[in-house]
Amino acid sequence: MNSRIKSFGISAISGFLLFAGWPPINWDGVLLIAFVPLLYNSYTAPNTKQAVLRFAQGFFIFLLLLHFDFLVRGNWTHRIWILSGLLVIPILWSIPIAIGFLIKKRYGGYAILLFPFLYILQEQVHYYWDFPITWFHLGYGLAPTSWLIGGYPHYGPTGGSFLTILINTVICYGIIDYQTKKKWRLASTVFILSLLVLIGPYFLFFKGEQEWPIRVAIFQPSLSEIEIRNENLDAQIDFLEDELEAQSQPNVDLIVCPEAYFCEVINNPIFVNSIEKHPAINRLIQLSMKYNAPILSGAILVKLYRANNFPTPSSKRKEEGIYYDIINGSIFIEPTGRVSWQSKKALVPLAEAIPFRALFDGLQSVGLMEKRMVDQYGIVDSKMKYEYQNINIAAPVCYESLFPNILDKYVSTNENLMVILSTYWTDSEISRAGHAEFSIPDAVMYKLPVLFCTTNSESRAFNKRGKEIDVAPHRLAIVEIRLQ
Repeated sequence: MNSRIKSFGISAISGFLLFAGWPPINWDGVLLIAFVPLLYNSYTAPNTKQAVLRFAQGFFIFLLLLHFDFLVRGNWTHRIWILSGLLVIPILWSIPIAIGFLIKKRYGGYAILLFPFLYILQEQVHYYWDFPITWFHLGYGLAPTSWLIGGYPHYGPTGGSFLTILINTVICYGIIDYQTKKKWRLASTVFILSLLVLIGPYFLFFKGEQEWPIRVAIFQPSLSEIEIRNENLDAQIDFLEDELEAQSQPNVDLIVCPEAYFCEVINNPIFVNSIEKHPAINRLIQLSMKYNAPILSGAILVKLYRANNFPTPSSKRKEEGIYYDIINGSIFIEPTGRVSWQSKKALVPLAEAIPFRALFDGLQSVGLMEKRMVDQYGIVDSKMKYEYQNINIAAPVCYESLFPNILDKYVSTNENLMVILSTYWTDSEISRAGHAEFSIPDAVMYKLPVLFCTTNSESRAFNKRGKEIDVAPHRLAIVEIRLQ
């Protein structure tokens, strides 16, 4: 019993260190040692089962601390989801330990040095499989520590994850090796080299490029203010227009609204097939002309298909021969009258899309399940760009900002601003602040200013080096951002 309490205590230390180093707590540099107790505890376990249990315990404590206020404040539905995640995610994150321990049993102590590769392989899987959980990828955990993410233009969050877990691993290996063989040179050499690659780029001199300022109006109403205007496009546009008119200095270059702000699916959906003809879109075009500024906003859109059968995995039947997809996406309205739209490319599993849809489709085909989930979103490629004069925008929606492979599809050679459209569905202050700070690696990685537009007057902005730009906590905030 004493050994179990001791091993649990060691795992708990790592859980606390991970929590302390993670956004928004942000104890600088703590993540470089946070895994050491956990790795030592797992790799000195008597068997694979104990190694996995010890690692899962540490990650469970980290997640519990990170989401404790969520459990206290959330409703019972949210609490059940969080509790499920607290049990499932630590098991998923323990898979590299299970594999590493099995290799250790066969090849000895050097096998621990394979752990960083196994850990990164697991993170990479989450970028591509149907049930991705990217909120806890280590490279994003380094977000607010500018001296640890200076190399992200070269190797991105994945490189940050690898170097961080490698540093933790070689420290652990050095401790074990010194205890058994009184040797430390290999571990110290790898440690120093990894640290140099991680920290060194921050001190490199990057040649500055010519920049110019733009004024952005960020509309960030509360969730309650949005909910009372739900399914009423005219009321949503009136609300935005009233706030713009109330500004003493309304001259702006861009107007931005949060994720899914424009939404009326039941009675008056925005069909992308003929989006310019929609009365609400015409009102937005007039508003854009009035201020001579494009409007970028999250929107719930609908695409219609004429087909003999379901044309996409997520489509639903409207009537015989007519199908449709509901899209969580964005719209870009220009003063010229041009209207563009984009679809979200990564959907939150269960909340926005059914994971492993091929399996469900197979069950449907043999009559074991009902056809389609009515409230699930689809992914529809529009191939449209958000460009107006000298403003070229990459506009991922919320969850997409945690997928470097998807961000690469938004960012080409011309983009000079990233706007992440988001909304806060949680009362957890820790979760909200942490998600906003995950924008910092995106700014550094692509050398672009990033505007994180969300609800509740909690939007954030960062320059291309990841330094924060002040955003006033007003319903409509005006912020100056410098483009290049």
